[in-house]
Amino acid sequence: MTLGALVIIAGFVLVVALAGRQLEHLPITPPMLAVGVGLAISLVGHDEVAVTLGSEEVLLLAEITLIVLLFSDASRISPMSLRDTGSLPLRMLLIGLPLAALLGAVATSLILSDLTWAEAGLVAAILTPTDAAVGQAVVSSPSVPARVRHALEVESGLNDGLIVPVIGVFIVLVEGARLESSAALLGEAVGEIVIGAVVGAVGGYGFAKVSQLAIDREFTAVSSMRLATLSALAATVGLAVSLGGNGFIAAFLAGIALRLAAGVRCDSWLSLPENLGQLGALVAFVVFGATMVEPAIEALSWSMVLVAVVLLTLARMAPVAMALWGSGVQRPTTAFIGWFGPRGLASILFALVLTTESMAAETQELVSIISVVVLASIMLHGATAAPFSKRYGAWLEAHPSTADLSEHHEVPEQRPRPTFTNES
Repeated sequence: MTLGALVIIAGFVLVVALAGRQLEHLPITPPMLAVGVGLAISLVGHDEVAVTLGSEEVLLLAEITLIVLLFSDASRISPMSLRDTGSLPLRMLLIGLPLAALLGAVATSLILSDLTWAEAGLVAAILTPTDAAVGQAVVSSPSVPARVRHALEVESGLNDGLIVPVIGVFIVLVEGARLESSAALLGEAVGEIVIGAVVGAVGGYGFAKVSQLAIDREFTAVSSMRLATLSALAATVGLAVSLGGNGFIAAFLAGIALRLAAGVRCDSWLSLPENLGQLGALVAFVVFGATMVEPAIEALSWSMVLVAVVLLTLARMAPVAMALWGSGVQRPTTAFIGWFGPRGLASILFALVLTTESMAAETQELVSIISVVVLASIMLHGATAAPFSKRYGAWLEAHPSTADLSEHHEVPEQRPRPTFTNES
């Protein structure tokens, strides 16, 4: 990444930060703007403003942002969020998530017959996590019942971490098929998952307990915990990787353990990791536009378009309908939740990491497919978030008989998700 590209990206982030309130009233979302800026960088084609896919800088950006994203999302969500009336988030995570990954893999394999089953599974797994930020108007709209917004936020906050082991296994299977040593590599992958999970859980829990003791005995101030939390995350991930574990899983488990051990006390500790995550997210969307969009458009085919349509509709909406069956929510609510499963940051970061693997040349087609789906989602879900939210809210108001139904049940208090355009 050149100095010129960094200046442009820094300027864009500055504009978004200064004009945050105004952007909330526009039909164009910050991710859409970021992708547009990145695409403009790629179209300029000048060496002084170039961003190179697969470079060390892009890899570092992707890894750091993904680590912070997994940790922040996991530590932000209270266990009470998974036990609200009707358990919508649990249904969507435990039933909808695996069904979406399975159906997406089957559909991708059938439509793109030149892919192996492992490659189709990898594409589907990377495209399974949802990103509430792409359709921010949905989770911030007062027209949408709190329980529905809550379910979508919890789902997008946890599904990226839950899918990490699946992605890791499929990467091994894809690479193993090329090296004809998938059995040995698969054993290593399982070992990485276990080590990462154990180190992450122990690190997060231990840090929470030590921190609470230090605060209670006035060894430190609460204001110092923001830097301490970020440092503890880096140390935990570094230790997990040095022991042969998966750093992404370590970050996710560290966040879960931190929340379980510290509860609401850790909310004030998370602002620095969350701010770093917001910055990395905006930059990642720009990098996506600068490095992945143009090659994906050049490689675009009708089969890719069909894959995008199926993954954003049937492969999302059918699993959601099955997951919410018997939950008490009405059909329009099921359809609304099913449609708003936008793909975004997590899929981009997983794809960026994929391009730097030893098999990068063999996965270019997979990255193009992922890019097409993410680009379509950013545009479609970003453009429909506000109008569909208003239309759904109008339906609820027009049916007073729904006032006592499941959609309106109260949910536990939860730390708000940080957005690109304002501080929560």
